[in-house]
Amino acid sequence: MQNTTKRGSSASLTGLVREHYRYFLSVTVAAVALRLLFILKFPELTPDSLLYADLARNWLQHGIFGMTDDNGIVATSIRLPGYPAFLAVHFAIFGVDRYGSVRLVQLILDVATCFVVADTARRVASGRAARIAFLLAALCPSTANYVAVALTETPTILLTALAFAFAVAALQRMEAEGNAASGLWAGAGAAIGVAILMRPDSGLLLIVIGGYLLVQLLRRRGFRGEFFKAGVVLSLVSLVPLLPWTARNWIDFHRFDPLPSVTAATPGEFVAYGFFKWESTWVADYSSVEDIGFHVDGQPIRVQDLPARAFDNADERRRVEGLFNAYSENGNAISPEIDAGFAALARERIARKPLRQYLWLPALRVLSMWLRPRTEQLPVDSHWWRFAEDRHDAVIASLLGLANLLFLLPAWWTTVRMLWGRSQRLHLPYAGMFLAYPIARTLLLAGLSNPEPRYVLECYPVLFVIGAVGLASIGRHEKPHLAVSTEGLG
Repeated sequence: MQNTTKRGSSASLTGLVREHYRYFLSVTVAAVALRLLFILKFPELTPDSLLYADLARNWLQHGIFGMTDDNGIVATSIRLPGYPAFLAVHFAIFGVDRYGSVRLVQLILDVATCFVVADTARRVASGRAARIAFLLAALCPSTANYVAVALTETPTILLTALAFAFAVAALQRMEAEGNAASGLWAGAGAAIGVAILMRPDSGLLLIVIGGYLLVQLLRRRGFRGEFFKAGVVLSLVSLVPLLPWTARNWIDFHRFDPLPSVTAATPGEFVAYGFFKWESTWVADYSSVEDIGFHVDGQPIRVQDLPARAFDNADERRRVEGLFNAYSENGNAISPEIDAGFAALARERIARKPLRQYLWLPALRVLSMWLRPRTEQLPVDSHWWRFAEDRHDAVIASLLGLANLLFLLPAWWTTVRMLWGRSQRLHLPYAGMFLAYPIARTLLLAGLSNPEPRYVLECYPVLFVIGAVGLASIGRHEKPHLAVSTEGLG
């Protein structure tokens, strides 16, 4: 095991906080104030929020993990039980459908995320990096505004930060002591397991962190039992929380469903795959999801709300108008026949321009998720570019977009310096693990036809750490705690 440079200006996070207590106190106050602003001014309940609340209510009051419909309560597996359980605890203590406590607890969880991010930056770099990471996490409006929304984002972001914090601590102990650090890997696995119960895409954490362990195992000479043991502990603890849920779905539905389907459909429910495929041939921005996607099924959809790229010619527009009219006549619902019409359009559009389907549109959707103004949970028009029609909303949205960009730029700049820097090339410990997560998540999201910006928020704790490492090196000729063992870029 190679020796590594001692990192961090203090032996622990608590020591760092004591050393700079005024700084941490003032930034914490600012973090709480920012989140209270969103809670008091912009509380939000989305359709997904109401679905989670319905699941929590039925689970708490009737012992059924199910949705309420015209026939009563119907058992379902379209959502994982993590966030409904979180809501059910609040409903049991503070009353059903009382969301004030939910938002306040999410505020606490989000501020806790700031400290976890700071500790990770301290471990891989320095106390200065920790303070910068804390500031980035505390003041980022893109993550802070989700404390006011009853959705999975806030707890999942914390769990993601914890998974990486435990992984870094475990890797450092393995380097220093040569053992498998099983307790710390169990902590990382527990964070991943609970995160998966919140959101199924959190399984990427296990793939990325476990994959990093596998790479470290393979690149070393000889068999390194501690890395194998660490991977086994991480995997088992991550997946064990899914066992009761999987068993329940097998007993109730006679299906092996450890995770919900991508469409979040109940077993036997009709899924409009043709419509979704057609959407994927033209959707490039979140505004289209609000204009069309969120209205299907159940609400009217209008051809005039489609962007020009949704049609390649006049005949195609005529066919889409016909399908939309049929949708309206069918009670604002997609039938199998209507879906077949959309599927035919999708096949033709893909065959006509395959690069558009498999390269250009996925790239635009990814850019939309990362860069567009974070207006989706605020009373601001999502068509942020319409200055002539709504100058107020356009200006507010543009400022939000600029703020989001400012919090992302340090991580991108640091990554460039790590990969292609010359005289001042940075070496971030475990860079392969840190960089793999946002890359893997971006590639996964590129295939979705509903580019909601919230889907990338789980990457932000990692980006805050990366960005803080780069910012902490500015103005310092020496590179303390940055040049480490060659294991760093594995």
